[in-house]
Amino acid sequence: MRECSGRGVETSAYIDHANQDFVSGWALHDRGIARIEVVVGDESVGIADYGSYRLDVARLLPHEENAGQSGFEFWFPRGVWTDFSTKSVSVKVVCYAIGGERFESESWVIPTTGFDSRYGEEEPSPQRTKGLSPFPLEVTNVLDRELGVASGRSPQWSLERTEESIDALIYLARSASRETRGLFRYLAYLRDLWTTIDFNARHFPARNRTPTVAGKDKQGIATGPEELFVIVHHLATLKSHGVSGNVCEFGCYKGFSTAVLSRACSRLGFTLDAFDSFEGLPASDSELYREGEFKGAIEEVRANVEEFGSPDAVRFHKGFFSETVEVYPAESVACVWMDVDLEVSARDAMRILPRLDVRSCVFSDECEPEDFIAGEVQEETAERNPDRVIEPIMDAFRGNGRDVAGKFIFGHTGCFWDPTRSMGVLMPEHLLKLRDAII
Repeated sequence: MRECSGRGVETSAYIDHANQDFVSGWALHDRGIARIEVVVGDESVGIADYGSYRLDVARLLPHEENAGQSGFEFWFPRGVWTDFSTKSVSVKVVCYAIGGERFESESWVIPTTGFDSRYGEEEPSPQRTKGLSPFPLEVTNVLDRELGVASGRSPQWSLERTEESIDALIYLARSASRETRGLFRYLAYLRDLWTTIDFNARHFPARNRTPTVAGKDKQGIATGPEELFVIVHHLATLKSHGVSGNVCEFGCYKGFSTAVLSRACSRLGFTLDAFDSFEGLPASDSELYREGEFKGAIEEVRANVEEFGSPDAVRFHKGFFSETVEVYPAESVACVWMDVDLEVSARDAMRILPRLDVRSCVFSDECEPEDFIAGEVQEETAERNPDRVIEPIMDAFRGNGRDVAGKFIFGHTGCFWDPTRSMGVLMPEHLLKLRDAII
């Protein structure tokens, strides 16, 4: 706002929203508005419709007679963005008051890249980086168009490329066409799943009503929100790239992660197979863990999933992994998440690995940052520890003829994959930056 002609009357031209579809806002002048031109770059592209109702402006400026009818809107003609050689262009409105005075708004930057429409007027983008992208396929296609695909670029997504992609998604969420294929469905999925994770973390029963004498299991939540957010994001990526099969969870405890993953699986069309003895940990040689610790009765877990998750997406497999994996009927597995605490339990759970899609990965609890250096898993050379789960995971990958790499995620969670064939996993620092921008 500014004062006009020394008369103390507020003269304003303000853009509320601008994207590849339209620009809207409000404008006022004491003598009235004759017309509002929309300028893209340095060229006028049309005249905005003026006079729409703006209750918010009327409340902001109660003494301005025309404030309630000060709104304007302009829908860009189809194809306007293809005429520019730059990746983005500034948009502003230039207002002409009755009597000829000219004033303008601040600029708003709009991308000039053309994106596929979900309405089918254009051919879908080719699946150019289908291989190892950490983003869903349609989002990858959007990013390829926005950022460009360098010829000969490695299929690996570098840290720089990932950071550029997050910044681009934040920018496109603000200014890309709302008709863009897949972009806003992806952002809505992230927003909805983070809301679920955050709500469950706040309200899930955090106290174990039946802890053991040692008390290590007095908390009813064993997994943090950040690592679950990474997992549900990766499930969306896997689904979009055509990875089929069921999602397998080994170790439910009270059902916190089961509830969250069930929501994601329900949204994506996966079945979540939840494996647990529901009698606590098995007997082992561990000096840290005891038989029966971390017990969540199946009735308790079912009740928690019904309250906080999507029970229709879940199938429970009761029994120790040594018994249930061998008779598990599914032929293909889309992803694995396990929180099993013990080497023997990890070894039994990893019998599932030959069924895991080679493009996917294993997420596992019981990992620490020092277990990984630059994608290399730091395996212990001494006698194996009954409390370590990493070695059985590595054994399973190599025994199935797969290369294996690993990375620390967050909390106590790591990820293991075949670096030559698996899709990348988006790390929490990138995902949380995107979350903060869209929520």
